[in-house]
Amino acid sequence: MEKTKCPVCHSDVLTADDAVIGDMITCNNCGSDLEIASLHPMLLKEMSYGDDGLIDDAEDEEELADDQEK
Repeated sequence: MEKTKCPVCHSDVLTADDAVIGDMITCNNCGSDLEIASLHPMLLKEMSYGDDGLIDDAEDEEELADDQEK
């Protein structure tokens, strides 16, 4: 297990030894859904949600914002 910090609440989060980029985990402290963005160093990013579910990345967030403006 490797320990890193939650990007939302900054508490310790443990990740599995066999974790890969793109794996999703949940912070036990704040409940945020997190995605592994980097393995060395271990970095997590908060997952975003729109009206119709999960938004994978910033590009999708921009598309959603553009669609909502129309």
